[in-house]
Amino acid sequence: MILLSCVVAGIMVGLAAGGRLAALSGLRLRGEGALVLWLLFQGVLPLLSGTGAGRQALYWIWVASYPVLIAVCLRNARVPGMAIATAGLALNVLVILLNSGMPVMPDAVRVAGGKALAIASGDFAHVVLSTATHLPWLADIVPIPGPVGVHGVASVGDLLLASGLAATVASAVLPSQ
Repeated sequence: MILLSCVVAGIMVGLAAGGRLAALSGLRLRGEGALVLWLLFQGVLPLLSGTGAGRQALYWIWVASYPVLIAVCLRNARVPGMAIATAGLALNVLVILLNSGMPVMPDAVRVAGGKALAIASGDFAHVVLSTATHLPWLADIVPIPGPVGVHGVASVGDLLLASGLAATVASAVLPSQ
């Protein structure tokens, strides 16, 4: 949801700066089909759950998608915002690999408007942040309040990814210089 919000924010910023929505159709990225497919994959895969070997397989498939996303973003590093998005993806995969899942801070979940944090059985993408967490400042620790379905908890990597995406969209909407 945060990425969709940032696309909308990028469009609004671009329009407020005198851009045109039609200019967005001129945005061309190398590997854009793969980028869209893998971003959707990244969003949908964590909704699945598994146990035992199935859980491990889902985890490693999910982790393996990060290098693909990073490679596509690197191919487009000259496009405004893409280097920032790449940094966000790299920080996320780093903390995920070091902790066997994205650590989530329970207090941040409560501040964002959620109930007490409970990692669902079979959730391969998340772990509870604890004193044993490696690089806890890169975990999901930033509460994003809002109505049900919109609130959540983000990591520094999520915020970089989202702001990079917003910058890419905003720059595409802006008039050519």
